Amino acid sequence: SSDLVGAPLVELGDVKIEVLDFDACPRYSALVIRDLKIGPSPDWMRYHLEAAGIRPICNVVDVTNYVCWELGQPMHAFDLRLLARNHIIVRKANPGERILLIDDSTHELTENDLAICDEMGPAALAGIMGGLDTSVRERTVSLLLESAHFDPTSIRRSAQRHGLGSESSYRFERHVDPNLTLPAIARATELIVETAGGTPDATAFDVRARDFEPKRVVLRPERCNAILGTDIAPESMADYLSRI
Repeated sequence: SSDLVGAPLVELGDVKIEVLDFDACPRYSALVIRDLKIGPSPDWMRYHLEAAGIRPICNVVDVTNYVCWELGQPMHAFDLRLLARNHIIVRKANPGERILLIDDSTHELTENDLAICDEMGPAALAGIMGGLDTSVRERTVSLLLESAHFDPTSIRRSAQRHGLGSESSYRFERHVDPNLTLPAIARATELIVETAGGTPDATAFDVRARDFEPKRVVLRPERCNAILGTDIAPESMADYLSRI
């Protein structure tokens, strides 16, 4: 991935990503995938999504939903051709800016709403829902795959302000591991290539304010067994935890 810690603007080829609010969006990772073909997802993916209560839509959108459930990282795919000048700008909205979301609802934004924008205006309400005008559709042949980390308080307040709730906002409001963005892109890219074809760009964007040290959690097997009323060997606990 691109590795410019603290740089708010990263340009790779014909695409630019600019983060103007590192407090609300401390990490924005993305990858461009070109020459793909939109179509239905394979039966196995449709089955798993329906089992989770998610309506299958098309291969690319289904992959983003599948990876969200598999890894816990919400994702969004933009049709690259519909992003003005291939320029993503992560910023607070200007008062009075409006956005038509993929659920066909229109919302007037305030300066407290974080928006994913192009040079024409908001293209998504960050961490909550994508905009209809830049969404993936049958004619999509290239996309920008977003995998970002957003401040939980910012997302919660925007979701409440607009009366919106989504799988994405539910997770971001409760904090998502900021180190999941690139693994989620890798997994989603693998599945998109498998189900929709396409050629990923050689380098992923990773615009971040800083490095994020993984948090270490100490587990005491004796205390765990005492609380659970179990007799699980420490080796078994380690095995269970390593699987997730």
